[in-house]
Amino acid sequence: MEVDEISVKIAHALEEEGLAHHSQLILVRLGGFANANFRLDLPNGERFMIKGILESHKTADKELEAQYVARTRSSGIPTAAYVPWKSGVFVMEYEGIRVMRQEWLNGGEPKVNSSTSRSVFEMLARLHQVSSEGVPPRRSWLEPGRLTELMALARSHNADDEDVQFGLSRKSCGDVLSGPPPF
Repeated sequence: MEVDEISVKIAHALEEEGLAHHSQLILVRLGGFANANFRLDLPNGERFMIKGILESHKTADKELEAQYVARTRSSGIPTAAYVPWKSGVFVMEYEGIRVMRQEWLNGGEPKVNSSTSRSVFEMLARLHQVSSEGVPPRRSWLEPGRLTELMALARSHNADDEDVQFGLSRKSCGDVLSGPPPF
């Protein structure tokens, strides 16, 4: 789906959500690989980050992501909270697209220097201390068997060619798939 088509569908989904008529919404494309990201400016001055989900993640996994972000935020890590839609869910489905909304945080790209690096490393250390108790486990590609499953999926989509994205030939995919997990 092209970005223009996604932005039109998102605008109509936001109108259906009751935020404003689609002609009054300002969607500014921000980029993104896994999501089509937009800044949404509403007529009342509110601003949000809108994600049109492009990946094949399950809706339940994206809902779970919102719980993890909330846990991270409640632990004092500055994070843009997901904002639920009027139905109470964090992922709205509309005409074949899934849309999530986060609060907008002003900021910019940090300067690359030793002070910024130190701040980033300190934040990562704090992030890894956040308790996941009470939050359902999230499926990870590092789980035993998951990498094997992903390799099989890649192989099935590209059975006759070398898989350039993973840098693996069919032979090496077969070797990985027939042996123990490589971790």
